Parts: sequence; C-alpha cells; structure tokens
Amino acid sequence: MQSLRAALRFSTRFVQLYTRAVPPLSRTHSVPSYNVLTTRTIMGNSQSSTDEPVSRPETVVPMQTDAPVTAKRTATEAAEPSSQAEGDESDPLHYLKRDLLTNVSEQFKVEVKGLPRHAKVPDIKRLAKKLNLPCKKVRKSHSDIAYICFESAEVQEAAIAALNGYEYKKHVLKARVGKPISDPYVAQNRKGGRDPAAKRAKTAEEEGKTPEELIALRTAPYCEVPYPEQLVRKQDALTSMLEKCGRAMTSKKGGYVDWAAANMKALGGVPCPLLEMVASPVLDEYRNKCEFTIGTAADGKTVTVGFQLGQYAEGIIAIAEPTLVPHVPESFKKLARHLQTFVRQDSVLLPYHRLKHTGHYRQVTIRVSRSGELMMILQMSNKGVDQGQVDEESAKLKTFVEKVNADGIPLNHLLVQIDNSASGLTDPE
Repeated sequence: MQSLRAALRFSTRFVQLYTRAVPPLSRTHSVPSYNVLTTRTIMGNSQSSTDEPVSRPETVVPMQTDAPVTAKRTATEAAEPSSQAEGDESDPLHYLKRDLLTNVSEQFKVEVKGLPRHAKVPDIKRLAKKLNLPCKKVRKSHSDIAYICFESAEVQEAAIAALNGYEYKKHVLKARVGKPISDPYVAQNRKGGRDPAAKRAKTAEEEGKTPEELIALRTAPYCEVPYPEQLVRKQDALTSMLEKCGRAMTSKKGGYVDWAAANMKALGGVPCPLLEMVASPVLDEYRNKCEFTIGTAADGKTVTVGFQLGQYAEGIIAIAEPTLVPHVPESFKKLARHLQTFVRQDSVLLPYHRLKHTGHYRQVTIRVSRSGELMMILQMSNKGVDQGQVDEESAKLKTFVEKVNADGIPLNHLLVQIDNSASGLTDPE
C-alpha cells in the first residue's frame, strides 16, 4: 500500500478522500479491520505528504475555475458538451483550436524529405541543433521522411528556409509545412463505414452479441471455450511459435544451425523441449486489479462504468459494463455498479467526454488485497469546478462509501487522482 501511494504521488497529484484508520504495513503484515472513519480533502490543489491517516479534514486549497458546472442532469442524459464546446465531431482538426500548448507538435510541424534511410531521430535532432532550430519533437518514418515540430510559426518558417535545399550526408533535403494529422475518431466516423457508437463485430462469433457479451469476448477471447480445449489451443500456439523460430535458426548460417537442426529432428520440429501446459487452479475472478472507464454506453447517453468497446483510433468511445467478463471479481463488478449509479443519480459532476474534452469523471482503478479489502482510485478532471461543488462532491462521495460498505463491499480506501490532460489525441503522430 505504501509503495502504491508513493508511486501515485510521484506520477500525479492525488488526495485521499476516505479511508479506515489503518497503520502503515510491511509486506509480511495482513490488513487489519478498523471501524474508525477519517476524511481527507478531495480535488484540492493540495498534495498528500504522509501515509498516516488524519482525524480531521484538511484545508481545501481553492482551484482555478473556467466556468461553473451546471445543474445535474437526469440519470440517462448524455455527458454531452454544450454547443459552445471547443470540440467539433465534424472537424477532424478540431483539437488544434482547443489548446495551443497541448497540440503545439501539430500546429508548427515541418515535413523533411530526402533524408538518408539510416538517419535516426538523434541524428535529426543534432542537425536541428546545428542549424540553431530548437525543436519540440521529431518523428522519423521508415522511409526518407521526418517530421520536426517547433513551438512557434517563426521557428517553423526559419526551419523550412534552412532545411530546404540543405545538403545532409550527400542528400539534398526538401522541407515544407507539415500537414496536421486528423483526429482518428472523427476521421473514422466521417468515412461512414464505422458505427460511431459501438464497434461492429469483427468475427462471426461476435455477430448478434450484446455490448456486454462483446466486451467479454474481447477481454477474454476464450471465455466461451471449455478450459481443457483452451489449454490445447495455447499449447498448439506455443508449438507453432517454436517451430517458426527453429526454421528461422536453420535458414541462416551460424553456430546454432546444427544444434537447432538436430533438436528439431529429435523433438518433432521444435528446437527445444516444450513442457505441457499447466492448468490454473483458479479459472474465474482472479484479477486483483482492474481499470474501468467512466463514459457513456453505445446509445451515447447512458452513463456507464466498464470497458471501452474499441479503440479511439477506430472511432469508438462507447463503454459496456463488465457484467459477463469472467476474470473480473464479483466485488469489482458490484463496486463499479455502485459508482455507475452514483455518477448517474447523485453526483453533480459529469463523466469525461474524450472527444469534447469536457466533464470530470474519467476512470476508476480498483485493487483488492489478499484479505479481500478493496481500494478505489477515482481519476478526475477538476476543470470548471468551484469550491462549493468541491465540498458538495466530497460529502456525497463519503456517503457513497458508507453505502458501499453497508452493501457488504469492504471498500477501505478511496483516492481521488486529478488529471486535467487531454485524452483521445494525446499523441497524434
């Protein structure tokens, strides 16, 4: 627990909202149960600096707010931005208008052609430094093309002037303004071949499945296959992989050719012995950590806590509940349903919209100890949240934990992690 807290503090700000009074533990200690409840600050700019529980709320540091959050919507209302939102589902370059600092790599990009194929990113950075061109990012393709990103239009223009016609290792370079990459979500859905709400079935086995059944198949592809057959398939897959390695080893000259050839002849085509697959004593609910996304279902409106049906780059942001996923513990599913009900009905804050970059609740991580006690980490954005909403949400989250415990779910720790970064198109290249 201590190492986890330290890692969280190292990566991003987080504050502890609710915990039982549990003393620091060593690896050899089990987690004791206590009934003393304590409260910590939520969503403030303050940072937790100790692992010891406290018996009184800390002072909340006021946060920067852009615009107050409006009144709560109904349970099935979408977390849709207003018409004044900066994102536009019809514009594949909408992200360039949202935040100049975040998307500087696409704002002032230069495309350079004619580079030696063996040139690496460090080589290109050294070239930019030699020409006194401070670059923010460099990407080299597999051919002779590289993309160099700068922090201003002035440097971009200077880079084009300096690089166009420049002779680099006997190669004459060509430079021009780099074209910004399109938002993959918008680009996919503009083609008309993708369902913007839910990903289409990839195989015949997925045809006619509900979103919950699709999530089960995509997170546990063998979930509908009897376990003995699963072992056979996995054994066959490893055998095929070793046979491929053996053929590669014997096709080239080297010290392993004779050894591999002899082993493949003696072992039936594999270059080394392959032991039998060992069956697991636990088949279901074996995960001790799960991350669920907080968003909307395939209808684009119903707030849902679960797994994403596909990738953002494929034009999918819909979420399905993990009801049928076999390796997710039942306690995780129950806790996710409690959180889903809370965001739908009780919270004054909205789920985060990955395209519009509005809303607050983004993701939840649930962990379980060997004693069965749970810890939940809520990842949120606090943009546009005023102090009154901070206090109101803190009180509601404490009530939420009490309801969860009353339902027999041993939730001992609730942490809130503040993350205001953009998602979806974090790295267009």
